[in-house]
Amino acid sequence: NYRERLTNSYVKLTQDKNLKVAYFGGSITVGANHTNHCWRTLIDEWLKAEFPNASIQMINAGAGGTGSTYGAYRVDTEVLPYKPDLVFVEFAVNDGGETIYKNAYESLVRTLLTQDKDIAVVLLFTIVESGHTCQPHMSQIGENYNLPMISLPDSVWVEMQEGRMNWSDYSADQSHPNVEGSIMIRDFVINYFEEVIAAYETSTGAVDKNLPSPVFSGDYADMVFADNTTLEVEATGFTPSDNGHHWFKDGWQFRADTGASLKFNVNCKKLAMIIKVNNAKTFGEAEIYVDGELTGKINSNRSDGWNNPVAEYLIDNAECAEHTVEIVIPEGQKCYF
Repeated sequence: NYRERLTNSYVKLTQDKNLKVAYFGGSITVGANHTNHCWRTLIDEWLKAEFPNASIQMINAGAGGTGSTYGAYRVDTEVLPYKPDLVFVEFAVNDGGETIYKNAYESLVRTLLTQDKDIAVVLLFTIVESGHTCQPHMSQIGENYNLPMISLPDSVWVEMQEGRMNWSDYSADQSHPNVEGSIMIRDFVINYFEEVIAAYETSTGAVDKNLPSPVFSGDYADMVFADNTTLEVEATGFTPSDNGHHWFKDGWQFRADTGASLKFNVNCKKLAMIIKVNNAKTFGEAEIYVDGELTGKINSNRSDGWNNPVAEYLIDNAECAEHTVEIVIPEGQKCYF
């Protein structure tokens, strides 16, 4: 199945003369420290050099500090609208091993695979200096859907453990590839793509749209992003906000000590809100009410926060139902939320 999808990308390059490639992930995808020479831009340069007569569009859907829980939402606004032919997915070091990450990652993969367009999906597994990577559970998902997987833990990391490479050969910090590390990733991708091209004659055919049962869950597939242009709310204290950052465009914010409430109705099985978190006492705490019942409190002041977005799930049910949701900032708490 994956070979048919990747072969379609090759056909797009050689016959249709155009290809849309989306790179979906965290700061490694953004290209932290060297945006113009990261693995994403190096692959784009190789494609354009190898197929000079084709029009190739690069879609940078990287967002630093984000993982699959937010990615399950972002795919709706930052990937699918561009109708990509090929998508690289990179969340292996930003995710954790908890169930919610496994479910969200598999769900966004299923979302990509169930589009009308036969998107070719490639999974990229990276690793940090401490050895953290989510490859163990992500590779189970890749195997289930027979997807191509590019693994640094199985290549570069092994070389390091055997003493044939140093971490500094790959990265100048704890996680982000340097230029040499990006070249390694690019070369792994080129090698794989050349294998697909070599097997072109035996890889053509219709793509099987029937997906196997999930390894973990597909419950977060096909999430839809709502904002102040699409969601009708009763707002007291909260004001519509566009702070110029694409993570929080057309959202809401509170900055006072008068208390605030954001109330709306929604028909859903799953619901998350995307909030900005920071390591600052001025970032406040909200009470969450679902159908009039206090279900929890969410604090946006976090020791690991740096103005980054976090997805907090408010509803996680098996069946769709109408709900009334209210986000409340208690009066007297002088804060930003």
